[in-house]
Amino acid sequence: MRILHSAAMLSFSPGIYKQMSWENKSALKLGIDFSSKIFCPIDVYPEGDIVEFSSFQKPKNIVDKFICWIKLRLEYFNWLMDQQKNFDIILLRYSVHDPFLLKFLKETKIPVYLVHHTLELPELNSFNTIGKIRAFLEGSIGNKCIAHSYGLICVTNEIKEFELERISLNKIEKPSYIYPNGILLEDNRILNDNRGNIPELLFLASYFFDWHGLDLLLKSVQKDNSEFILHVIGKVDDWQKDIVKGDPRVVFHGLKTTHEIQSISEKCWLGLSSFSLDRKGMQEACTLKVREYLSIGLPVYSGHKDVFPTNFEYYYFGEANIKSILSYAEKMRGTNRITVEREANEYISKEKLVMNLYNYFNK
Repeated sequence: MRILHSAAMLSFSPGIYKQMSWENKSALKLGIDFSSKIFCPIDVYPEGDIVEFSSFQKPKNIVDKFICWIKLRLEYFNWLMDQQKNFDIILLRYSVHDPFLLKFLKETKIPVYLVHHTLELPELNSFNTIGKIRAFLEGSIGNKCIAHSYGLICVTNEIKEFELERISLNKIEKPSYIYPNGILLEDNRILNDNRGNIPELLFLASYFFDWHGLDLLLKSVQKDNSEFILHVIGKVDDWQKDIVKGDPRVVFHGLKTTHEIQSISEKCWLGLSSFSLDRKGMQEACTLKVREYLSIGLPVYSGHKDVFPTNFEYYYFGEANIKSILSYAEKMRGTNRITVEREANEYISKEKLVMNLYNYFNK
């Protein structure tokens, strides 16, 4: 079974790059015929095994960006048409309201599965007027794309049910599979544990959007006088910082290097994930951040459901309430980091997830 998983990207996304790079490395290590490719303008992604460059440079302005988007889609799907002879199945990272995708799905000769990472319509509708226009287009073009696909690959069950519902009126049934995000775990990794007597918590993001719910957590902190340290790493708007202005328990670090984040995480008792996904119409998520926490032995307190079973004790689903967070932190205080990483392995290991997906197609 020869499988291609591909995505067309106009700009750089570190999360997507990590996922597809880890996927490719996992397949090589497992010895299976599973290739991952990012198709992009020249110089957007670093040159390497998973990158396929278009014929042009990355866009320089908004007008150029629109023209480049069209050129990229044309070149991408021409490239995919040519790749069909080398593969038995193609997995495509889904792109919203894409007429070029619809044309390709109608013309392709081999099974094509669409890979969904979010609830597209609620997310677009949560934006401004342009977002709502895009949601309208997605409701028309996107539904047809899903109908013409062979099947669906989704990172959560919530997303799978949503995408199937979009075509349910036409009584169209599709094979579907849950393929969560994962992380490439290092062999014989050393997990340093520098936890002290005061609970330290880590909340990590590149930028704190409203759906991260940082404001909800900080409002809870404002009303509580417990002893703890909250490390907030990433770009935070001033209005969010003002909620706890002058509170020494909350440390806004800004952006940090991988080494700096590792040093801070070694002192922490818990990792925190998003608390307000409902602001973009979601209840479940499968974030890379959660997997990174678990891979370094940090139990996770989160405001959303994930793919972990209810009996997995190192992922706690709760509200943005600092008392509840600290209670869980105390419960996890004596847990060895190696134990957390080992128990999470089954659910976060990219190798295991890729192998499971490959076996699904073989069956």
